[in-house]
Amino acid sequence: MKLHDTYADRGLAITAIHVKRNLDSGQVRQYVRKHKIPYAIGLDKSGELSAAYEVRTIPHMFLVDGKGRIVWDGREITAATERAIEGALPSEG
Repeated sequence: MKLHDTYADRGLAITAIHVKRNLDSGQVRQYVRKHKIPYAIGLDKSGELSAAYEVRTIPHMFLVDGKGRIVWDGREITAATERAIEGALPSEG
């Protein structure tokens, strides 16, 4: 949630995809409310989305720029992640 809090006002939109096949949307909504998650979470119950993006590890993150290009992907949020976000977002001011 730190990335959301830091960059949302500059246009960062976070969407999480949950891949656990035995959850339903009601359980996900309950989790979102309980943990006060401020961004969208979808379900990939079939695994189709994970397969399309070749996700092999969980969690896995992608940074997609305004043109729909993946400009960063990885498992951990690091300084490189924040540099990629800074490069993909409009400048402050």
